[in-house]
Amino acid sequence: MINRHLLRIKVLQITYAYFTKENNIDLALKELDKSIKQTKELYVKLLLLPIELRDIAEQKLENKQHTHTNREDDTSIEKFVNNSFLKFLQDSKSLHTYCKNEKITWAGQEDILINLYNQLLKMPFFQDYLNASEQSEAKDQRLIFTMFSKFFAKKVNLEDIIEEQNLYWNDDLWVVLPLLEQAIKKADITKNEFFIPDLYKNADDEAFAKNLFLKTVRLQDEAKILIEKIASNWEYERIALIDKILLSMGMTELLHFETIPVKVTLNEYVEISKYYSTENSSIFINGILDKIAKEKDAASLKKGAGLIGNN
Repeated sequence: MINRHLLRIKVLQITYAYFTKENNIDLALKELDKSIKQTKELYVKLLLLPIELRDIAEQKLENKQHTHTNREDDTSIEKFVNNSFLKFLQDSKSLHTYCKNEKITWAGQEDILINLYNQLLKMPFFQDYLNASEQSEAKDQRLIFTMFSKFFAKKVNLEDIIEEQNLYWNDDLWVVLPLLEQAIKKADITKNEFFIPDLYKNADDEAFAKNLFLKTVRLQDEAKILIEKIASNWEYERIALIDKILLSMGMTELLHFETIPVKVTLNEYVEISKYYSTENSSIFINGILDKIAKEKDAASLKKGAGLIGNN
């Protein structure tokens, strides 16, 4: 589920905290593990959103029945309340079990949910769904997909909502939303179970973040020497900490993660630096890492320069 781009971002965050707060490896590793696991929690919590909005619609219908309020629009809203794909999600045992075990809920956030529901009612695609003459499982499923792709991802400021609950989720959001869209689009409602993906794609990905953090931290002195050697026109102490960490992480990958293509490493750290640092920093980081990649292959760096030790 979680990709290496996001894993690199999490390592960057934890490494930055490690150097600016308590230099405790064990605590940092626990925080890294916690941060990664919470990505899955965000995935599931967002998946619950359409169900929560459906529950609000159902409650409003029940209130109208009890107060004998005009029910002119009730028939169309009932389409959403009876959405077959939302029932499929609600009946999913794996989803229910995960939420129960991890205590994932929107309880206590009714104001946020009501605000989202009122915004949803104004969306053209939602009105088209409500006013359609025919209803089908395919249309029900397409509505939930569209809620994520056109509403949650573009029309609602989810960043503010989730940042109040978990600081890590702000970076996770734009990785998780496309994953949810894909999962909803491919879900087979006839199987009566919505698959909750594993946190890692494979064992290599599971080990990647921990190893990247440990090697980046342990090889700081050697990385400093290498940065000073290649960036001879720059004073090391004047380089921003975030840039030093990005350079150290990039160097660590180039030197110690031989299965990762050099181009992938270069592209990743340039892109991450554009978001977490400055445009000038991304150019600087690209230049330094590119010099390492071009001037020396991994073997010569490890054996010849002797700046950074072997795995």
